Amino acid sequence: MNAADFLELLSDMPQDMIADCAVLLAKPPADNTSVLMPRIVSCAAAAACIAAVSGIGYLLKDDGMTQQNSIPEAVMQETAAADASETVAAAQTTAVSAEAAAPGQTETSVQSAEEVPAETAAETVWIPAETESVTADTGNAEPEPERITEPEITGDLDLDGRFTHADRLWAELIFSAELDGVADELPLTDAQLRQCDLIADDYRSPLGEAEYNAFQQTAKLIYQYDVPAVLNVRDYLGQQAYYDDYIKQKEVNPWEDPRIDWEALGLPAHPTEAEFLSALDWHYALEHAESKDEMTSGEKTALRKKCQSTAGRYMEMKAALYVPQEPTPEQQACAGLTNIIQLYVRSMHEARYGEQAWSWFAEANFENVPLLTQDELLAKLEAAKEWNFRMNDE
Repeated sequence: MNAADFLELLSDMPQDMIADCAVLLAKPPADNTSVLMPRIVSCAAAAACIAAVSGIGYLLKDDGMTQQNSIPEAVMQETAAADASETVAAAQTTAVSAEAAAPGQTETSVQSAEEVPAETAAETVWIPAETESVTADTGNAEPEPERITEPEITGDLDLDGRFTHADRLWAELIFSAELDGVADELPLTDAQLRQCDLIADDYRSPLGEAEYNAFQQTAKLIYQYDVPAVLNVRDYLGQQAYYDDYIKQKEVNPWEDPRIDWEALGLPAHPTEAEFLSALDWHYALEHAESKDEMTSGEKTALRKKCQSTAGRYMEMKAALYVPQEPTPEQQACAGLTNIIQLYVRSMHEARYGEQAWSWFAEANFENVPLLTQDELLAKLEAAKEWNFRMNDE
């Protein structure tokens, strides 16, 4: 069929059929809902109507067709026209359903039934409103960074994880420097300073008197009275009453010795611990003096000389009663290092405040005691970690 024949067939079609097709093709959307599917179906139905009518007209105009051939073809065309009518009705029903289903939905691309495979159309696919990015575990994930925890505060001043002679000697250095006002010049790390924070209300910093005494008692328990070496200063402070009582059971308190002529030393016949220490220990006497904040340098010096004199006479009385044990080389090295530490602190004090400034160790006898550099002193403290000798019972 050429174009002229097609136009001629259109002219023979009923006007109401052509108008219905035009309405279906040109009908605008009723609202903002999706109309893509209804239009496709409507256009297909209209095209089917036109094709059916065109086919019938062409058969009617074909004068060369025989009666035998026209009957089955006419039946086929009638069937096609009926299918087309059903398609138009279905299209109209679909369009109405689509418009009434969800008026607020946004336009969505819809596949036609011919484009979707049967097995795909039967499946229900759920797409979550919010999706999370999921990374497959390939086994190459980066390990979590290792958590660094602060070590427990136990008085481990040399940071080797145990209490040794070196920790006691570090306490000697820090406390002596605190007494002489030069503790800020010591090469202490932040970790070492934290290990000094053992008693919250010990007013001296970084190491107070009570904390210093705790180091001395812990060392005595381990290296003189054979308490297991796992003990540390924090353990001692946690059960101080128990450990102090243990020490008292192991030793006779010097102020309770009836063989000493206490009155000759200016003390009562049965002195208390406080009276004994105030008479012989000038550190203790000054710390517990009622007017220590108002004392002049001369008064402090006089108090120190008095205590040292009393302590000297007490040692003479004691020496007459006891045969002192000969110290071992390790004990001598430990005692010598204590003197080295005190001389080192006094030299720092003099360099900072002047030679005439009062020092806790101004009157100490440092004859034959070498003055070490900082590096030399730190090397000796490092070597003291390996000392494991028993302290002198005296």
